[in-house]
Amino acid sequence: QNQIKGIFAYHDTRPGGTSWRGQERSTGGVIRGLSLRQSGGVDLQAVSITPVEVSEETAKLQVAFHSQNWTEHSRPVRFEGDIAWANAPEEEKTEALAERVAVQAQWTAKRGETVHTMEVQVAKPRLWATWDIGRPNLYRLAGQLLAADSKPGE
Repeated sequence: QNQIKGIFAYHDTRPGGTSWRGQERSTGGVIRGLSLRQSGGVDLQAVSITPVEVSEETAKLQVAFHSQNWTEHSRPVRFEGDIAWANAPEEEKTEALAERVAVQAQWTAKRGETVHTMEVQVAKPRLWATWDIGRPNLYRLAGQLLAADSKPGE
């Protein structure tokens, strides 16, 4: 608990909820959000993208995939996705779709955390600028981590 509230928030009047020192224990249940999801044993924990070289002609990006293998054995996995211009104006949406850059990577996720890095080239990147001298163009990487022998959609 990190908020001071009375009996209307944490039900501190339940049996065992208080002692002579005050409310010492939680309400006996989940007091924050909870979600469950299915995992195949290897999860993509984070993806970080670092620009290495950027010009108006090309952008070289280093992409790092942080995977977590919860199983006892190494597992071959692959990432399939693309980098796309995320905030294209409505009149340029078709052009933005044509400029997508495929991102495909394959590695062996060892037990525990594995970091796999690769480089991606984006031709003619739409560079970020403040609103007063251009557009704050943004790119988004979207994709999924799959078992190396699975087909997309499995």
